[in-house]
Amino acid sequence: MRLLPLVLSFCLLMSCSGSKSRSGLIAQLQQAEQMLYAYPDSALQLLESLKCMPGQEDSLQAAWGMLLSHARLRCNVSQTDSLCRKSLDYFAHQNDSDHVAQLLYVQGALLQEQRFYDQALRFYLRADSLKGASLNPHIAYHLNMHLSQVYAYQSKLRTSIRYALEAYMAASACQNPEYKLQSRLQIARLYTSVDESMEAEEMYRRVIQQAKQLDRPDVLDMACMELAAFYRQKGHLQEALACLNENQDKLQTDQYILETGKIYRLMGVADSALAYLEKAVSSIDSRISYEALEELASMPQAGRKESSRFRRMQWERNDSIYQIDQNHSLASWQQRYREQQEQNQRREMALAKERQMWRSLALAFLLLATFAAVVLFYQRKLYLQRKKTLRQEAEIRSLLLHISENQMAVSRNEALITELCGQMEQDNLQHEELQQLTSQLQDQNAVLRMEVVELRKQMHHHTPLLSALQERARYLSQDEWTTLEKEMDLLYDHVTTRLKEQVPSLTDADIQFCCLLKLGLSYAEIGTVLNITPSSVAKKKLRLKAKMAQDSVFTQDIPNVECWLKEF
Repeated sequence: MRLLPLVLSFCLLMSCSGSKSRSGLIAQLQQAEQMLYAYPDSALQLLESLKCMPGQEDSLQAAWGMLLSHARLRCNVSQTDSLCRKSLDYFAHQNDSDHVAQLLYVQGALLQEQRFYDQALRFYLRADSLKGASLNPHIAYHLNMHLSQVYAYQSKLRTSIRYALEAYMAASACQNPEYKLQSRLQIARLYTSVDESMEAEEMYRRVIQQAKQLDRPDVLDMACMELAAFYRQKGHLQEALACLNENQDKLQTDQYILETGKIYRLMGVADSALAYLEKAVSSIDSRISYEALEELASMPQAGRKESSRFRRMQWERNDSIYQIDQNHSLASWQQRYREQQEQNQRREMALAKERQMWRSLALAFLLLATFAAVVLFYQRKLYLQRKKTLRQEAEIRSLLLHISENQMAVSRNEALITELCGQMEQDNLQHEELQQLTSQLQDQNAVLRMEVVELRKQMHHHTPLLSALQERARYLSQDEWTTLEKEMDLLYDHVTTRLKEQVPSLTDADIQFCCLLKLGLSYAEIGTVLNITPSSVAKKKLRLKAKMAQDSVFTQDIPNVECWLKEF
């Protein structure tokens, strides 16, 4: 109980500090989200500085994971999709479609970087089905651009154009000129692929104009080269040359020189073609030099000796290109290995810190559990001792009360014994008197029974039908049966009525049969009266006994119906 105020104070302090840190964390997350599209490097640095946020509520963890995954994607930092999936599970559980669409886009982009285009497309389409009017236009732009790129890779050019146009609309919504430039360049390339010349030319012209306004020489060079190559493939050599000459003050790159030489070669201007192509041969870019040598070797103006020299130089460049590709590939693999090694080291350090933290938590929990167990054991021991003491006191009080009750009972029992001894002497005298009276009454009952039998015999003589039946059995008519029942009721205290009440299932024929049995007639005499055989009389008696047993008059253990009827 003394520790309770300290625990409450600690919980209050932690809650106050938690609320302050939560408000500061929300502000930092909002700041990172605002910087994510314009300054992704700064946003990533800010979000990675918030790695100490485990223990915060799920909503902040999910928002931090979503922004960190997106920032790493924007900065081309290698990552797994574990953090993204955790945030996706939370926002999907909260039915937050906008954040779910953003996380699906990030997962699709991670798969696209690994060249899993089909899986990436499934994530993009799920995000596209969830996006609404409230979705951030920056996310909408990137999602539509990636969809356009995947469909272009799958040669579904019309669908790719549709998503590129939607990306341009999203770029217009967020008023980002860089997005407009990239989406227009993508649309122009797709129009070129579907051979829509006018639309492709118009879009390339807009890209070139916007690249000049934004001072983007890399995009300007790319658009001019692609438009010139498009004109060259269509055979519009003057338009291709005019496109390059219009922007030659801003280009003057090795690619520009090579493309100009190709156009002059196709136009048949050998001197200009040789000048530009020989200048392109000296390019530090081995691929441009290789293409220039190939163009020179295929020129009809070059002699056989010159063509052989150009071919030999081309083979040398080819070997150097192969070696450069090999070096680039090796460097790329070494870079990936170093990044993966650094990532593994960071992961191992994080796991070591996490293991150390879990060990500390486990040790603290073990100490706390041990302390709690000791306290509980001590309190339980005290509680059991108090309980045992109280139980013993109650038992003592109960025993004392029981002793006093026993003493009082002994006193009462002694008084009762004295009283009962006197009553037993009186009861013995009364018992002897009762035995004498009982024997006298039994003798009187025997005399009375004999008198009753004699009186009934005398009454039989005074009833003509009964006396006639006892002298000689004969068949009776219905009127004689009625008279017989009346005489039986008169002699035996309404015996037929009592039989019907006692055994409701008896019929009139059964009542007549009972009267004959009560009179003590033999089976032969009863058969004569009923006009049946003696064996039928026995069967009729069995059926009568069954009915009486069914009505619970007596059980099947009583074998003699005549005895019961005579006493009834």
